[in-house]
Amino acid sequence: MREEIETIENRLSEIEEGRRGVVVQLQDLEKKIELRRRLIVELEGMVNTSSTRVKSLNNRIDELEIQVQNVSAELKKKKLGLENLKAEVGDRIAFMYRRLGRRNVSVLFAANSATDLFQRKKYLQAVERFDRAHIEQLIERHKEVEDSRNELNSSHLELLSEQENRIRELERVRNLLGERRGEEKHLTGERIEKTKLLDQIIGNSELVGVLLEERRRSLSEIENEIKRLEREPVVKITNFAPEISFSTLSGKLSWPLNNRSILRPFGSIKDKKLKTVIQNPGIDISASAGDPVFAVAYGKVTRISYLRGFGNTMIVSHGGGYRTVYARLGRILVQEGKILDAGQKIGEVGDTGTDNSLHFELWAKRDLQNPLSWLSKS
Repeated sequence: MREEIETIENRLSEIEEGRRGVVVQLQDLEKKIELRRRLIVELEGMVNTSSTRVKSLNNRIDELEIQVQNVSAELKKKKLGLENLKAEVGDRIAFMYRRLGRRNVSVLFAANSATDLFQRKKYLQAVERFDRAHIEQLIERHKEVEDSRNELNSSHLELLSEQENRIRELERVRNLLGERRGEEKHLTGERIEKTKLLDQIIGNSELVGVLLEERRRSLSEIENEIKRLEREPVVKITNFAPEISFSTLSGKLSWPLNNRSILRPFGSIKDKKLKTVIQNPGIDISASAGDPVFAVAYGKVTRISYLRGFGNTMIVSHGGGYRTVYARLGRILVQEGKILDAGQKIGEVGDTGTDNSLHFELWAKRDLQNPLSWLSKS
């Protein structure tokens, strides 16, 4: 059992190292999660800014499209006015050519006086200047409207290009935001698992600690009982034939239970739940509460006590320093000092509330023996 205690102590050290490692991992995860959250806040701000910018660009594009439509309508109107004016001037010139033709000079010289001549010439020149100025004005206005439309179209194309770039940037930031949120979710899940693992480690540490304390106490109590019994003078056991030594009964002892199903064998046992190797000082035989328990050989009841970790315990001395231990008893049918025959009923298996079993040990003075080497195979 001392080896078992050392094994459990080593397991406690391993658990503590594991706990510290998980704590460090948790601290690292907390830092990563905090960093992801900061990035998420920053990216959300970028998304909001980009969304606002895209919305503003959409509004400006809508306004420009309306302006382009208005300017295009005005340009169309100016074109129509210019065409009408050109047609009007052309009609007037054609009319003058048809009606006057070569008679222009005659018209001028048909004046009644020099003053009339001057007035006629001045009128013809004024008509020509008016038509020319009107046409030039319309052409200039047409050019201004055309330039304005070209400028609006250019601005419209620039805004469309900027909008496309902004939308691409917005999509990129949104994808990045989704990735960071996914990372945060993954890290949070990992933190939850690590926290559960830490809780499990702490729980296992507590269980192993309790087990270690119980094993230490049980070992101390059993060893103390054995020491006290060793110090007591050997008492001859009635009906125990002196020619039959207990040491000769190896492989011939009757079983303490009718059932021979071994739940836990003697020696090293790996506890899957606690993930540690423990040393079983005896064997645990599967049983039900109330099953009868029998003495394995002639002997005398030398101790009946309650041991933490083993419950009601009975020690039977067989002479020559040999003793058998019966633990996890419920009802006890004999008293200390009682002389027992082999196969005599000494009690019943107790109800432990978990895996009911009888714990059975065999000692040769202060040395533990494997009970299975002593119990009958038949």
